[in-house]
Amino acid sequence: MERLQIRNETEKDYAIVEQITREAFWNLYVPGCEEHYLAHILRGHADFVPELDFVAELDGQVIGNVMYTKSTLTSAWWTKPETRSRS
Repeated sequence: MERLQIRNETEKDYAIVEQITREAFWNLYVPGCEEHYLAHILRGHADFVPELDFVAELDGQVIGNVMYTKSTLTSAWWTKPETRSRS
């Protein structure tokens, strides 16, 4: 029986998350990709929200992830401080 679980990412997941991200975006828009490197560097950024960093597991195998960062929406007329952006 297949069992899906959503949980917070741990350090042991970093390599597989980056591999899944690389495979998902490889040659999609341009030759190669950089999205897996973005996932790598986001974790160390001040705007990264580790409490909203999740992986999806199917029968114990990581099959996907979602990461969130803080962001600010700005226009010429206003600024809406600190929202959340999904990566």
